[in-house]
Amino acid sequence: MVDKRFYSIDLFRLIASLFIVFLHLEYFLGEGLEPSFLRISARWAVPFFFITSGFFIGKKVNNPNFNLDSIGRNILRLIKTILISNLIFILFNIYLGKPINRLGMLFSGSYYHLWFLTALVFGLICSWSFREIFTKKTRFIILTIIALASIFTDSYDIIFINEDLSFYLFRFLTGYLFIEIGIFIYQKQNELKKIISTKNLVFLIIIIFLAQFFEIILLNKYFNISLFQHQIIITTPIISVLIFSLAIRLDKAPKQISNLGKDHSLFIYLYHPILIFILNTIVIKMNLFAEKNQITLLIFPLIIFLPMLLFSILIKKYFNKLFKILNGEF
Repeated sequence: MVDKRFYSIDLFRLIASLFIVFLHLEYFLGEGLEPSFLRISARWAVPFFFITSGFFIGKKVNNPNFNLDSIGRNILRLIKTILISNLIFILFNIYLGKPINRLGMLFSGSYYHLWFLTALVFGLICSWSFREIFTKKTRFIILTIIALASIFTDSYDIIFINEDLSFYLFRFLTGYLFIEIGIFIYQKQNELKKIISTKNLVFLIIIIFLAQFFEIILLNKYFNISLFQHQIIITTPIISVLIFSLAIRLDKAPKQISNLGKDHSLFIYLYHPILIFILNTIVIKMNLFAEKNQITLLIFPLIIFLPMLLFSILIKKYFNKLFKILNGEF
């Protein structure tokens, strides 16, 4: 069923990599209302990448002979990507004079964004092993607990127990949650298309997008919870699933732009923090954009995203072996 190329998913990968940049520009965006809206509207991007991975192993999961070997190549490439990207950012941390948490690196990586890779490997292994160990009902209960616990520890623990619990373990486990959602969407994609039309799906996406803003505003107004720091709120999994559902329906995505997403979204995700650091250093030393406004909200993400995309294209074209190594293809 998923033998065809989904150009639209690759297009959304490119868009998601831009939104990832939005999430990591705290210094440039500030912590006001507009930056908070911008960040929460970008929170679908990381789950989207997890869901995509689950969707594309869905065919393998459907095979009665599904085992660890079935996803071995996926895991091996990810491990290589983890090794090379962590090595680069270990060197980067040494240059910055930052301490290296060896134990924390096992789960979160050597830089703040690399947790995604280890969570993806863990999630893929769970998707295989839990099918061997647990019943479908038990797996559903585990996934429900992960979803509720991640939302609770991120934004709702203060309300119910007046304590700020650690969120990062459950954030890590959401990799497994969203991979399973991707597998489910693969298995039920034809049925899901019959449930809701594309037009109504777009309308629902707009509604949930707006609901995100209302959710963080209400949490801030009535419980004094920061607008800016949310990572997973109630509407986050919903909007992520809806956007991915839209992506698999759009068959007319431009091939050339889609190829950019297929080839370069991972590179942008992995290495954009280096360019953020460079830009941050320049801005501070030259005292640029001291007053943040709507223009800076839009220009800084593009200043990071477009050069990273161009840099990735040039490396792939002129130093293809290096490009493959940097993306774990060796």
